[in-house]
Amino acid sequence: TLPPAKCVGMVLPYDQSVVLTATPVLLRAIAIGPCGFNWIKFYDGTVYLGDAVPNPGGGYDLTVGGFALGTHQLSAVAQLADSTGGVGEVETSAPVDLIVVAPAPPPDPHGP
Repeated sequence: TLPPAKCVGMVLPYDQSVVLTATPVLLRAIAIGPCGFNWIKFYDGTVYLGDAVPNPGGGYDLTVGGFALGTHQLSAVAQLADSTGGVGEVETSAPVDLIVVAPAPPPDPHGP
């Protein structure tokens, strides 16, 4: 038999997104299929970033700033609400890579 479909997916940022240091980044997770959640938490590898807040337009959001230079592997971890309203299993989204780069230095006003 095939494994069950994942219920949580990350849609923001896109995989391989590139941002500058000190840029706030919107993290957004969504339900894939008819799934409900008790909570969703975001992680950078094993580092907890914070709890998602339901977005009125759909999805679950958290804005995070202060990422260090380098590549960060972001994921959403969700506890599914079971059909009886109790506690369900915990699932992790497929990770997305966020690449953080430094801004280029200003041009030399004196030329080369």
